[in-house]
Amino acid sequence: MITPALEHAFDADLAEPANLGGLVRAFACALDVDRCLPYLRDPAAMRAGVVVCWRRAEATPDLPERYFAGWFAEDPAIHTDDPMFAGALAGRAADFIADTGADSGVNPAVEAKFHHRALVHVNLNADGRLWGILEPMTMAPRAWMPADRTLVLAVRHRLSGRVRELLATGPWPHALVRLMG
Repeated sequence: MITPALEHAFDADLAEPANLGGLVRAFACALDVDRCLPYLRDPAAMRAGVVVCWRRAEATPDLPERYFAGWFAEDPAIHTDDPMFAGALAGRAADFIADTGADSGVNPAVEAKFHHRALVHVNLNADGRLWGILEPMTMAPRAWMPADRTLVLAVRHRLSGRVRELLATGPWPHALVRLMG
C-alpha cells in the first residue's frame, strides 16, 4: 500500500534531485530498509548514474564513489554476469533477495561490492526498455513479506513511466543527493 508520505512524494516534480530523494526516503522508510537508491540509465547509450543514495544511519555503508561521479558507461559484462540485471533487461518486475550470501539468484562477487545482505531489485521498465532499478537494501538477511511485495510492485507501477519521462528531459544525473535518517 502506498503510504501518505509516498503519495506526497509522487506528487512532487521528480526532475529535482531533492524531490527524487524525498521519494526514495519515503519508500525506504515504508519498507524499513537500511539503504535505498535509484540506479538510472539511458538504455540507448548504455550509460547510468546514481543521483540519490539514502542511508538510515552514518554506520550504513555508502556506495563505491564511482557511482556518484555522474553518468558512467555501463560495463557490458553486467548484462550477463549479474543474473538480476539480466532479469531486469528481460522485463522481470522485481527480484526479492532474502540473503545475498545464500541465494542462487545473485552473483556473490557483484553483490559483495555493496556490503548488503538483502535487497529488492525493483526494475523500472517502460516501453520494453530498462530505465532504472530502484534498490532498497538491508545490511542483514531479511525475509520479504507479502506487504513488502505489494508496496514494491505498486511503487514500480507508478515510477517506471515517470523515470522514462525524467530521463528524456535532459542529462541526468544533475547532482548527487546523499540523504541520511
